[in-house]
Amino acid sequence: MRRRKFTSTHIIDAAYKIAMQEGYSSISARGLAKVMESSTQPIYVEFENIEVLKETLIQRILSGIHREYFSQNVSLMDYISALGSFLYEKPTVYLSLLTDRMTNERIQKFLYRQYLQSIDGLDLSQQTEHLIYSHVLGALSACLNIENKLDKETWIQSIQQQVMQSYF
Repeated sequence: MRRRKFTSTHIIDAAYKIAMQEGYSSISARGLAKVMESSTQPIYVEFENIEVLKETLIQRILSGIHREYFSQNVSLMDYISALGSFLYEKPTVYLSLLTDRMTNERIQKFLYRQYLQSIDGLDLSQQTEHLIYSHVLGALSACLNIENKLDKETWIQSIQQQVMQSYF
């Protein structure tokens, strides 16, 4: 019987599955092996240790989020639309990253960097920059688990209108 070859992609896919179902902090070599129906050996053949695997996974997740949602992030309205679309379409990804201190910090820094790019060139005080960011992220993330929530476009447009009326 031929043995299965597990590539780093297979292992990262299994880690992603665990992260989305149980949270990022639940990723372990034994848990991965169970999902992959193998021993832990293929994991350590492809990755030096579990922390390297987790770092590879978070980089893949953030790159995917950037590519799918923030690649056209050139204005504040683009940022609100991108963030709203991401949170509306992939709340499990966002919430799973909040379960671990390190990934929580990484997703928050990632989203803040995207925000700063979107307001580049606007003449805003630091206080206003922080208020807008808090307003947008808070309003969008607070609605993740609301039953009977608005459709995505109405939800995003309402936040965009609030920001324009409140800060400009």
